[in-house]
Amino acid sequence: MEYLQWLTPYLERYSYSIIFVSTLLDGLLIPAPSQILLISASLMAARSNMNIYLVLLSAWSGAMIGALLGYLLGHSAGRKWLLYYGKRLKLINETQISRIEHYFHRYSSGLVVIFSRFVDPLRQLISFIAGMLEMPFQRFIFYTTIGATSWVIVWGAGAYLLSAHVPKLFSLIKEAEPNLIGIGVAALLITLLYWLWRRRQRQRSIKKFYHH
Repeated sequence: MEYLQWLTPYLERYSYSIIFVSTLLDGLLIPAPSQILLISASLMAARSNMNIYLVLLSAWSGAMIGALLGYLLGHSAGRKWLLYYGKRLKLINETQISRIEHYFHRYSSGLVVIFSRFVDPLRQLISFIAGMLEMPFQRFIFYTTIGATSWVIVWGAGAYLLSAHVPKLFSLIKEAEPNLIGIGVAALLITLLYWLWRRRQRQRSIKKFYHH
């Protein structure tokens, strides 16, 4: 439990505010130990050192506000930043961004928002990306609420209810996390390659149609 115990003094000193701030920062492209803090606070609540309802509320409200701010940041400046640095580094242009935006909207963007809540560093990036790619605000809030609520229930309420088994389970999950990230990236790449293949097939079909 060493990886959880080192956070205990911070929780004792800053209480629920550090949970709120860490989960808020997660939505603003700033890596923070929000997940470990949530688990640690829930374990402390299981020992009657904190109030589990305030722990869950602090984490959920911080996650929602952070996601909202991240979305607004991405929506207002993300595209400009990406175009500015992308063009200077010759990595991406407006046409490519439009294609990515189309892909994001068409292929289960809501599920991506929910799934990303459970994976570092996607949790820090997804709100900004959703805003940058102009995901409809109501749709973003809907899926973010599902993702944030699920995340708080799994890691907060789950840790509280299964406090005796959480340290070992959390250790196993942390060991498997690089593989989960790899699987997620691989799935996105496979989906992207499939989309590109479908797009090429459609273009060939159009050319054949006009030739005939």
